[in-house]
Amino acid sequence: MPPEIRSKLKIYPPVLQQLLYNRGFDSQDEAERFLDARLPEGIKDKQPMGIDQAANRLIKAIANGEHIAIYGDFDVDGITSTALLKSSLGELEGHVSTYIPHRVDEGYGLNQKAIQALHNKGVDLLITVDCGIRAISEIEYAKKIGLDVIITDHHQPGNTLPKADLIINPNQPLDPYPNKNLAGVGVAYKLLQKLAEHKPRLEPEKFLDLVSLGTIADLVPLRGENRHFVRKGLRDLKNPHRQGILALMGVSGLSPKTIQASDISFQLGPRINAAGRLSSANLALDLLLENDVERAGLLAQKIEILNNKRKDLMHDVKTKAENMAFVNDELPSILFAFHPDFDQGIVGLAAGYLTEKYHRPAIIGKQENEVTIASCRSIDEFNIIQALDKNKNLFLSYGGHPAAAGFKIKNENLPILKDRLVQFSATILEKIDLTPTLTADMELSFNDLDRELLKQINMLAPTGMGNPQPQFISYDIHIHKCRQVGKQNSHLKLKLSDGSTTFDAIAFRRGDLFDSLPSRVDILYKFEENIYRGRSRLQLNIKDIRPATSLSPQTDI
Repeated sequence: MPPEIRSKLKIYPPVLQQLLYNRGFDSQDEAERFLDARLPEGIKDKQPMGIDQAANRLIKAIANGEHIAIYGDFDVDGITSTALLKSSLGELEGHVSTYIPHRVDEGYGLNQKAIQALHNKGVDLLITVDCGIRAISEIEYAKKIGLDVIITDHHQPGNTLPKADLIINPNQPLDPYPNKNLAGVGVAYKLLQKLAEHKPRLEPEKFLDLVSLGTIADLVPLRGENRHFVRKGLRDLKNPHRQGILALMGVSGLSPKTIQASDISFQLGPRINAAGRLSSANLALDLLLENDVERAGLLAQKIEILNNKRKDLMHDVKTKAENMAFVNDELPSILFAFHPDFDQGIVGLAAGYLTEKYHRPAIIGKQENEVTIASCRSIDEFNIIQALDKNKNLFLSYGGHPAAAGFKIKNENLPILKDRLVQFSATILEKIDLTPTLTADMELSFNDLDRELLKQINMLAPTGMGNPQPQFISYDIHIHKCRQVGKQNSHLKLKLSDGSTTFDAIAFRRGDLFDSLPSRVDILYKFEENIYRGRSRLQLNIKDIRPATSLSPQTDI
C-alpha cells in the first residue's frame, strides 16, 4: 500500500487499512461511507424511469378495485419480489393474486397460456417482477387480450423493448438511475418506496428482510445502495418478524442472532430455491407469506425434504456432467453437457459447480425428445448473454445476465449452437489464461488471528459479490490432525499449527486430498467464527492448500 494512502487511512488498524485499500478505498471519507453502509451521495434524489407513473397506476387500480396479478420468477429473487409486492399491496387492501410459473412445465418468464389463465380469472393489471424485459410476444399478447402491463425487472434488455404500459428497469436505454446492479427485489422495493410517498401507512423498511434475501441470493454486487439495503435487512433478520423465515432458519440449524450474508448464500437461499427446482416455487412463496406458527413449520419441513433431495440429485448430475464436459480427456474453453437423465431443476447448479471449479463458461441441459432446456454460468471474461444474443435465431426462448442465463432450443439446432459458441469463445478466451486463480488479501501469521482481527473483518460485512470476504495466506503450517468428514467423505477437518498457535480448520470439497497431503503446507483461508451448539470457536475455512514452499514471500501490512 502506498505510504500516502496508509496515512489517509491511519485511523484504522493496519490489517483493516490493507483490506479497505484492496477494495478500492483510498480516503477516510470513502472508507467511512463504506463501513457505515451509507447510501451513495445524491441517490435519494434519483429514481428509475417510469416509477412515478407505475405507483400512480397501482394506486388507481387499488382505488377502483381492479384485480392485480404479480407474475414472478421461480428463484429466490423472484419469490422475494413477489412476496414483497403481494404483502405491501395487500396492506393497501388491493385485490392481489400471484403467479409463478412451474420451472419444468412452463419454464422461465411469461407465457401466453398463463397470461390467458390470469385474464380468465378477471385480472385487469399484470405486474411482472424479476422477469418480462425480453417477453416481446408475450406482452404483445397480454395487451391484445386487454390487460394493462407494468414490467419491473433488472435483467439486460434486448434490442427491442416490450410494448408494456410501463417499464421499470434501470438497465433500459436512457434510464439515468445510477444503480444498474439492483436485484429484481431491489427494483420492486424502489416501487414500494414510491408507493409509500403516496400511502404513508406503508413502511418500506420492514420489507428489507426480503430485499436482503433476494439481493444476496441473486449475486448482485454488495456495494453502494445494495450494501445499504442488505446491511439493514440482515439487522432485521436477526430478529425475524416473519414466521416463515424463522421456521426456515429453524430447519436450517441457524440462530437468528448470528445470521450473516453467507448463511443466506449457503443455507436459506438454496432451500428457497429447492422448492422451485424440484416442486413448485409457490411452496416457498407461501412460506414467506405465512405467519401461522404451525403452518409455517410444516411448510419449512417440506422445503427441507426437497433440499435434501436436491443435494442427492446435485451429486449425481454434477458427476455425470463433469465427465461429459471433457473432450478427448482435455478441458475445452467452454463446457457442455446435455443428457435426458439430468433433472431440469438441478442443471443450473451443476453449471455453476463446473464454472467455479474450472473457471470456464459451462452450459448444462436436460435433453428431451425434441428440445433441450439448458442453464448457463460464466466467468467475468465471457459475457454469456452476449454470446446467446448472437445466436438468438436458434432459440425457442432465452434470457439472463452476463454471468448466468438459460435457453430452450430444438435438438436439431443444438450442434449448430455448440459450434458457434465454441468459435465465439475462442475469439474471446484464446489469449486468456483460464487456470483458476485465488487471491489473498495479505499474508498473516497465526499470532495475528484473534477476536480483535475478526471484529475488524466483520466491519466489512455484508460480504459477497463485489465485496469478497477477506482471504489470507500463511506459510509452512504443520498438519497436526486430518480426517475426512461429510457425505462421501467429501470434506476435510484439520487441526493446524505454526509451532506456537493451533487452529481448527475445515476444507470443504477437498476430501480427495486426504491421502496426498504432506505434513507441512501453505494455506489460503478465510478467518471466521464457528458457532456450534452455542459454543463459539475461531476457525480457518481453507480455500486452497499446497505443499509448503521452501521460501515464504513476505508481505508488508
